[in-house]
Amino acid sequence: MFRTSRVTAVFIAGAIALTACGGDDAEADSCDEVVDETLALIQRAIDEANEMSEAELTAGEEPAFVAELETEGAELEERAEELDCDEQQVIERLDEIDVEEGSVGELILDQIRSEGLG
Repeated sequence: MFRTSRVTAVFIAGAIALTACGGDDAEADSCDEVVDETLALIQRAIDEANEMSEAELTAGEEPAFVAELETEGAELEERAEELDCDEQQVIERLDEIDVEEGSVGELILDQIRSEGLG
């Protein structure tokens, strides 16, 4: 399952990357708030991935919730650009995300650490 879970992790990490420093709240007034929203978005993605069945993880298809993540992040991504937020702020705080060792969530975080957010 590790290999096919990596495919799913790449889909999910890609969705997160498309939202850059995005989340579901475009009211952020500072980069710290943008980072908090981004971490919440990543946590939701990981939680969704952890709820997927083995069959869903091994299907090699983009999970349905990925489109929702992309949509939710669009407004806050714009806000992050307006505030000139740095994705490194998010990457430095990835350890705050709750993941189980060996889970698809760990793969998602590894993908974000190696590829960045955007």
